[in-house]
Amino acid sequence: MGVFVRVKDSRYAVLGIGKIEHLKHGYAQISFFDSPITRPIVVEVPVGVVKQVTLPRQTRVYWQDEADAAWRVGRVLDADDEIAEVRFPNKEDHLLRLGDLHVRWDRPIVDPTVYIAHQITETPSK
Repeated sequence: MGVFVRVKDSRYAVLGIGKIEHLKHGYAQISFFDSPITRPIVVEVPVGVVKQVTLPRQTRVYWQDEADAAWRVGRVLDADDEIAEVRFPNKEDHLLRLGDLHVRWDRPIVDPTVYIAHQITETPSK
């Protein structure tokens, strides 16, 4: 689906921004992204505790570039309910569908060496 949300239930609110994967019978299946090399955490909650969010400027997003299958890390310049303008290192801007983007949940990174080993890091802008 590609809709970013926050869950207003105290058990899940601390997880940050998630993405709706499915809606069915008054429930939403929400995935919380940790990294490109781990499976997302998936929870099911009543639709009434889900609030859609527009990605704020400077939100860090992850995108898998189909050209080389590499994961890239960028920052949102602007977004609406369907598309985000994302800036990648060296001022490389792309308009991307929200469904193709991932936002890391609010939990701390457990092992940063995994990110470095898979080259899933940001570089200083030039």
